[in-house]
Amino acid sequence: MKKVVNFNEMIKPIYLKMDCGQKLSKGEMLLLLIDKILNANWGVQRLTNLPYQPGSIEGRVDNILVIQTSSIGDVVYTTPALRGLREKYPQSRISLLTSEIPKEIVVGNPNVDEVFSFPRERCLRDLRDGKKDFWKIVADIYRPIKELQLSDFDLTLNLSVTPMSAVLTHLIGGRNVWGLMVNEFGRPKLVGCAWSLYTFYIKANRVMQDLNRLDLMELHLRMADVNPSKRELLISIEAEIKNRCLQILDDYGVKQGDLVIGLNPGAGFRSRCWLKERFAQLGDRLNEEYGAKIILFGGPKEEDLAKEIAEMMNQRPINLAGKTFLKELAAYLSRCDCLITNDTGAMHIAAAVHTPIIGICGPTRVGPLGKEGHLLLQADLDCIGCGTTS
Repeated sequence: MKKVVNFNEMIKPIYLKMDCGQKLSKGEMLLLLIDKILNANWGVQRLTNLPYQPGSIEGRVDNILVIQTSSIGDVVYTTPALRGLREKYPQSRISLLTSEIPKEIVVGNPNVDEVFSFPRERCLRDLRDGKKDFWKIVADIYRPIKELQLSDFDLTLNLSVTPMSAVLTHLIGGRNVWGLMVNEFGRPKLVGCAWSLYTFYIKANRVMQDLNRLDLMELHLRMADVNPSKRELLISIEAEIKNRCLQILDDYGVKQGDLVIGLNPGAGFRSRCWLKERFAQLGDRLNEEYGAKIILFGGPKEEDLAKEIAEMMNQRPINLAGKTFLKELAAYLSRCDCLITNDTGAMHIAAAVHTPIIGICGPTRVGPLGKEGHLLLQADLDCIGCGTTS
């Protein structure tokens, strides 16, 4: 009979040790990491006195690890920093640690030698459904960490400011470690470039978000302390993928010279979603007034939503929701003349392939996308930036 583990009871003494200023063991630090996987917010809004230590990189830098375990958009906007690191350290081996879902969009990037993925989504699912033995999940989490520990990085650079990435950075370590991490007591601290401190506070504080005028790309460049020759987002799409997607569109009747508009009606949270009826009405008007070919995009969880919108429309759109992986999505978006989207990963992928965007933004404050020609629509409400998910 499988023994049921009460994780809440397991984590309580660890937080008690943290409150008492006692060092955590490696095993306790690993359990703290699991807690940050389950509870992505550790109340950073209350961390007004985050310890910061300016740092300088010492010795030769032959082996670099960049940590970016946040959203698809954050990973996309990290690509110019990867170019900057390649130019600054041309002889170095550069690795990237990201989550499982966005890993695909950096595979093939010429500025990255190896891409590692941390199984956050899979482990979160296993932890929540309770069907898999808890200690097997712990082993799944520790396996990639152990592999990275053995790599002996000269520079470990955390470009994420999430609690999970902070604990990961501590566990992986390196000769020079920059960015947000936790100390041996499990408490957060920042080491290295002061721009990491700036980024932490603008993401933790809604008032600071209102003051920020830097896009994600510029923030990541400054956190990495690099100045690349080109400030361009990069998703490398293999010719085979692009040609296959163009052929599929041709089979749907999309010809060269046709006006193609993409609609992306889904998002990670319901609060970020524009009404489905509005997307349907907009698609019909674009078709009727401009002769536009309409493509619906979305992930597997948004197939039903896209189907409902397609059925509402007078002229059936091309429904690709749930039928693409990320590089295929990038290829399709590169054919679109415009993408009209909620605040979600597709918006940032479209920016990377130079497709003009009309972004319909919910409660999340969205900074500049770093390229002229985009339009972000957001109501002027006092609560904008609260980030509510409901």
